[in-house]
Amino acid sequence: MFPAVVMIGFVTIQVLRLQWMGIFLIFGIIPMFDKIWRHDWLNPTVDDIGLLEADWRFKLCLYLTILLDWAAFLTAMRNVHRLNEWTILPAIFLASNMCSTGFLVAHELFHKNNPVDKAVGTLHQIKNLYMHFTIEHLYGHHKRVSTPDDPASAPKGMSIYQFFPRTIIGGFRSAWQINPRQTGLTMVGSIFFVLFVYRAFGFKAMLFQLTVALGSICYLEITNYIEHYGLQRKRLPDGTYEKVTIRHSWNAPHRMSNYLVFKLQRHSDHHENSLKSYQTLCTYEDSPQLPHGYMVCTHLALFPKAWFAIMDPLVDEYNLNRGKGT
Repeated sequence: MFPAVVMIGFVTIQVLRLQWMGIFLIFGIIPMFDKIWRHDWLNPTVDDIGLLEADWRFKLCLYLTILLDWAAFLTAMRNVHRLNEWTILPAIFLASNMCSTGFLVAHELFHKNNPVDKAVGTLHQIKNLYMHFTIEHLYGHHKRVSTPDDPASAPKGMSIYQFFPRTIIGGFRSAWQINPRQTGLTMVGSIFFVLFVYRAFGFKAMLFQLTVALGSICYLEITNYIEHYGLQRKRLPDGTYEKVTIRHSWNAPHRMSNYLVFKLQRHSDHHENSLKSYQTLCTYEDSPQLPHGYMVCTHLALFPKAWFAIMDPLVDEYNLNRGKGT
């Protein structure tokens, strides 16, 4: 389903040049379907998981999305000169959203033990200029998630605008501490990619690509923000933290947006079982549940007063019930 959405977005933006219509389709129609359709609580059985893991079509979907994503990106670079004052802002907004889907596919691939998948997942982020995300996410975030030591986990009361510098700077610093050589190589790769865009498509395209990359990074970090907001692992008497469980990430059972983000909204299971493929992830009623799907929550977070008003009572209620053992 996701490759089809990428194609629809590509045709709407690049062929029909209806950028404003693309925004309506993504952020109007999809949340409407989330509201109408019943929530997705169906989990695969143990036997199903084995069959789903072996089904090559789910991996094909990831690689097909990568091909379509790069085709859309290169076409956009060639057509930047056609943008005017009416279309430039929606084009940047939509291109940032489409570019951020690269993180979805990359995240799914670099979590695998297969070295080819890991390499492709990491390199796919080069147009986002954020390849060090692989290092920090695998060896930093998954180890320190929902603790004060994790720059990608937002404590209750922290706005998204306070979170941005914390997670972007802190994430890079973490990657550098974990593996300075590989982090340095990702920086060099990003610089060469920007120079490639400049040489191949011109100065205007380079500025567009830099802006879109920044927008995609913001979308990635907003997703990190909503995934763990206000949830904290308990500190044990020996100074370590309790084991990561399904109680340390926010889930969303909204069906339509789940299909579109490779079931990333079943985030609790991903953190408890990080090697599971997206098609085998499970959802649990014991996990904290977001009030809306990611398509809504990522934009709700941009308005801190509204976000706090909705989410802080949910955080308090969940932590209270968890303390009672429910």
